[in-house]
Amino acid sequence: MSFHSFTALLSIAFLLLPQGITRAQRANPVALQPCIQQLRTKRNPVKTVFVNATYQKGAKTYYLANLFPAKPDLDVSDAIFSSSPSGCQVLFRYASGKPIPVAAAIPLSVAQGLVLSFEKSVVSKFGGPQKYQSFLNSAAQDTGRLYLDPNEVWALHQLGIRILPSIKIIAPSPQ
Repeated sequence: MSFHSFTALLSIAFLLLPQGITRAQRANPVALQPCIQQLRTKRNPVKTVFVNATYQKGAKTYYLANLFPAKPDLDVSDAIFSSSPSGCQVLFRYASGKPIPVAAAIPLSVAQGLVLSFEKSVVSKFGGPQKYQSFLNSAAQDTGRLYLDPNEVWALHQLGIRILPSIKIIAPSPQ
């Protein structure tokens, strides 16, 4: 099972959980509206934005969001936003389901903070670490392998989730 497939599986599982979609995906903070408007005027317009994770570092708040296109035939993408008292910024837009890119605008600590925030939410929606561990183990055993990015592995370790030997860690792609 690829990382992309696991992310899709996780999204489907999220939807099957009671009230999963309403709690997992939060309303857009007012501070992000200028950035969202900026994305809506580009070549690939965005219809809906769901914020899945936030991370506070210093005076900035970072957001991990899904961007749903205005046309159903276009792909969903993800974006990292930041907001501070001086406004908001779109830091990076990338294909949905891919690992958060680590670059000058998104340091490793921010990527890890966002992934940890997201994984906390996922583990909570599954009913806690034991139930999530069962889901993860089952997903890895069903296909014989499962791929996670290093930031996911780090975050899951922080939450007490054990990574089975059959789970492969994908190397970060060059940005």
